[in-house]
Amino acid sequence: MTVKQLQIWLTRLGYYPGAIDGVFGSGTEFAVKGFQQDLGWVASGVATKTTLQALKHPLVFSQNTSKEQVSYLGRGSQRQVLELQNRLKLQGLYSGQINGVYNSQTRAAVARTQLRYGLSAKDIGN
Repeated sequence: MTVKQLQIWLTRLGYYPGAIDGVFGSGTEFAVKGFQQDLGWVASGVATKTTLQALKHPLVFSQNTSKEQVSYLGRGSQRQVLELQNRLKLQGLYSGQINGVYNSQTRAAVARTQLRYGLSAKDIGN
């Protein structure tokens, strides 16, 4: 992923208001930190493989998602889990009931998605 593409994704998610110039300056670093922080990750400002994967293949995010709408999914996040289950189903990664419950089937589908995009459980949060 180029710096320009990184800036485009950060802009679409509402993190980067600057010019799409392909320069990884302080504004881009600040935007990466904000994205990482909102995911509950260590906010290093470094566009790690995990950060790039989250930007490049968003399951929880859409192009219209603002940073105020970004949340961590898990038990008790029914509305967000419904959306996640729908997106996973559309990609053929989830065959369970769309019920908003973050159960073992949902966890397994998330794990399959992580594998598809080269992530492992140890990568999450880095």
